[in-house]
Amino acid sequence: MKVLLVEDDDFFAAVMRGALEAATPSVDLERSASLAEAVARLSTDRFDAVLLDLTLPDSVGFPTVERIRQECPGLPSSC
Repeated sequence: MKVLLVEDDDFFAAVMRGALEAATPSVDLERSASLAEAVARLSTDRFDAVLLDLTLPDSVGFPTVERIRQECPGLPSSC
């Protein structure tokens, strides 16, 4: 499973990476630190899921989710 973690906090990103390293099936975790970076990655790479921080340097709250869903409408979502 290929997952994009959108998280600007280095510590929390490391915690998430550690938690997912033992996951079964295995998780290939990639990270973006901003919404703009995530949008760029989603336009060139395929991901099975996105773990999304809602307090990013360039976006806050539900508009962050809306933008990700706009960029990659095929991703499963739960709000």
